[in-house]
Amino acid sequence: MRAKKFLAIMDGCSRQSAKYRRERNLKKLKAIDRTAQKQLLAYGTSLFRILKKVKSRPVKTFEDFFGEIIGDVLLNLDEQTRRFPWELAHDGDDFLCAKYSVGRIAVMPGAERIAGLPPQSRKALVVGLNYRWLPKKNRLHTPEREALQVAMRLKKLRYSPIVLRGFDACKEKIMKILSEGVGVFHFSGHGNYLRNQPEGKRGRLILRDGELNEDELRDCFAKAKGAPYLSFLNACDSAKEIYNSHLIDAFLDYGAENVVGTMWSVYDDPAREMAVRFYDKAVRQENFGTALLTPRLHFCGSRKQVEAATWPAFVLYGSPSNILPRAP
Repeated sequence: MRAKKFLAIMDGCSRQSAKYRRERNLKKLKAIDRTAQKQLLAYGTSLFRILKKVKSRPVKTFEDFFGEIIGDVLLNLDEQTRRFPWELAHDGDDFLCAKYSVGRIAVMPGAERIAGLPPQSRKALVVGLNYRWLPKKNRLHTPEREALQVAMRLKKLRYSPIVLRGFDACKEKIMKILSEGVGVFHFSGHGNYLRNQPEGKRGRLILRDGELNEDELRDCFAKAKGAPYLSFLNACDSAKEIYNSHLIDAFLDYGAENVVGTMWSVYDDPAREMAVRFYDKAVRQENFGTALLTPRLHFCGSRKQVEAATWPAFVLYGSPSNILPRAP
């Protein structure tokens, strides 16, 4: 199955799950999520078949690739291979990202990128929007609560979070803070991708009074002389590399060491829990790979069908061994 088709299926399953959950149509909800699980397993198996061809000797499990070690896996991907969700390869026993702490590095020949640095600022920008002003079907329920939960955890490492929620999350204010420089940027809300727009304007974060696109983020980071050390983009399609939506590159090009995003649409409640569990681990000085692996394992073993299209969507750009240091 082609990557575009798979991501389209998972994106559709996630959106339909949210729709039928709102309508409380549990029968259709379970059917949709069973489809997502089936497609996820089938595509993961096909990815593993491709990986097996890399080795000259027979390969049956991930242990044949990485040995009998338990540790980190860093995927070095170029412009073409980064479009595939290798984290979801399945060896017949489990998914790669459920067995190992996985991160990805975008190896872009000729790309000019500034060197990344540990956090140089105690400031952290935390944004959450429930979109109460939108029609009911477009509203979210958890981002504003998520923003408070994330801010509370960042304070444990002496960061000074600036929390913008709801009507306060306006474009001018967010761009001003990012332009001044922050150590951590967390966004929870709607994301969007428009294929008919020129590069630099395809990937977007939806704010109270507009959209923040790739080029505008680059402008902010240029003024700040660098992107945040850690960015968590808890929004639909924020890492939708399959269509050359390089929202992630806006961060990486300006030295971001660690960026978490999603490859397709995610449902807001499990997405919030993914983020909160991630920060629970991160503020205990556990590495980012483990911080993301923990909620993945939680949802892998969950009997709730609605999470099936959410947990696999998250990817980490950066070394899984990196940690969130205490604020300077």
